[in-house]
Amino acid sequence: MGQAAEMTHDTAEQARLRAANMAHETAELLHGHPPGQGRAAEVTERLASRMERTSDYLREADVPSIRSDVRSYVSRHPMQAIAAGVIGGYLFSRVLSH
Repeated sequence: MGQAAEMTHDTAEQARLRAANMAHETAELLHGHPPGQGRAAEVTERLASRMERTSDYLREADVPSIRSDVRSYVSRHPMQAIAAGVIGGYLFSRVLSH
């Protein structure tokens, strides 16, 4: 593996672990601060559980597996992938602007 490829792989691994940690912290935050009762609490709990599963997946999967899974998802669900990209890009820009 060349030096550039190795650096790219290392960067991707670091990003994978950062994303796993962020998902885990978000899940803990949601679990720790439920919005009361009713529908909002149910949705929050489901979101927290999903974030926890995402964190586990990111910790256990390697970068090539994640890349393969993303490609597979995009080919099966192109419109959802586009929507997720647009929403993710918007949220990312909001985070950077603050």
